[in-house]
Amino acid sequence: IKQKALLFREKLIERMSGWGMDDEHLSVVSALTLGCKKELDDEIRDVYSIAGISHVLALSGMHVGIIWAVLGFLLRPIALIRGGKWVKWIVSTSLLWIFAFVVGLEASVIRAVVMCMLMELAKLAGAKPLSLNTLAIAAVLMLLYHSFYLFDVGFQLSFVAVASIVLFFPLFFKFFREKGRLVRFLGGIMCVSVAAQLGTAPLTMYYFSNFSAYFLLTNLVASVLVPVIIVGTFVMMLVSPFPLLLNWSVIPINKIVQILNDTARWVSELPHASFSIASVSSVEIVVFYVLLAFMLLYVRKGRRRLLVGGIGMLALLLMVHVGMVFPKTRRAEIVFYHIKNCPSIHLIESDGTSYVISGADAGVVEKLEKVASRFWKKENVKKPMLIRSETDGFEGCIEENIIVWHGRKIGLISDNRWRNKSVLQKLELDYLFLCKGFNQDVESLVPLFKINRVVLDASLSKYEVERFKKECQRLGLDFVDIASEGSQRIFL
Repeated sequence: IKQKALLFREKLIERMSGWGMDDEHLSVVSALTLGCKKELDDEIRDVYSIAGISHVLALSGMHVGIIWAVLGFLLRPIALIRGGKWVKWIVSTSLLWIFAFVVGLEASVIRAVVMCMLMELAKLAGAKPLSLNTLAIAAVLMLLYHSFYLFDVGFQLSFVAVASIVLFFPLFFKFFREKGRLVRFLGGIMCVSVAAQLGTAPLTMYYFSNFSAYFLLTNLVASVLVPVIIVGTFVMMLVSPFPLLLNWSVIPINKIVQILNDTARWVSELPHASFSIASVSSVEIVVFYVLLAFMLLYVRKGRRRLLVGGIGMLALLLMVHVGMVFPKTRRAEIVFYHIKNCPSIHLIESDGTSYVISGADAGVVEKLEKVASRFWKKENVKKPMLIRSETDGFEGCIEENIIVWHGRKIGLISDNRWRNKSVLQKLELDYLFLCKGFNQDVESLVPLFKINRVVLDASLSKYEVERFKKECQRLGLDFVDIASEGSQRIFL
């Protein structure tokens, strides 16, 4: 079902590409409305991330909420007739699920649609629409359907953000409740943004190793412009059969997207726009959320022991953080990354110095950095040096793509240089790293090497991976498939 949804989304994107929008603007619009981010270039991704609005490029509850609000406004007359409220619920729910299908059934979108369904039902039953109970039911339903959503970063951030809004928004918004309409509107946007950021900041720092300093400013602008872009895009879809109307509607949307991009660029260039967080542990995350719970309960109930508990959690958080950042003994390690068309071996010394040995062309370190830079920051690993042979400072040996380092022997096999070769004595290899470019059979290497484990790189095609896996099973060789099992860290 998901595959069909993605294919349908591709057809819509092809249709949108004929609207005459600028390439950069089209990539942002397709991300905002259809959740397709593959056309976004790295520069715009970084700008949005530093500005603190990268979440708008990933479909979430905000996008579904906008569509839900528009549907609620359009379907309001139906609710006035007898039994119309149920008809309105069925129609709006059906349309929301159609939208979820169109955008590829992403976890965050499914969560938002389920939440909207439950909130409408709560309204019909006379209960509080948005509550922790509603959120919990949505989580249980999703996990019953697919339990591995629990480990999806989008799922975690989505639920934590909504829970934080439910808990903290009323506390913040009471300062704006008696103000004028405009102040209430702007205050509401800021309160939602601060509440969501308060809940998601620890997870953001843990997974992405950075924190945006000006998120309030950019979210204020995005909260006004993004709904206009989303609604405007759907209007363009409706009028696309009429070229004149389409041309008229493209012009304002192009301008609005340009304003959003320019705002993000301006904010990202401000001093100290983003703070890089070197290392945040899972223990710190747990302690932080316990601290947050103590502070929330103290504000609501005012009991002194809750304040004492919060201060204790704060002290514990500081001690844990000091313990994490304090220099400690670490082991050298070997990393095989899950990156297409970038076969490489990352050797990391105990002091954080690192080297990359690769069977790919130039630019390997840059490719690795795009994917692994957050991992390097988190583990205090220095940017690696690409080496092809013995290099000053490298305490190892490389010859014929055979690497000897810290007592481990690794064979990087990315060509057919071992074809028709013979040896007097087999060389023992701890890891035989098979990459794109090797066109022989694994069996042809058995007379040359004593192989302890075969590592199948992500650069290999699916056909090659399956062929090599069957060979390894037949030959009794231990193997690991990077494409299916993910990146591998081997501590020495």
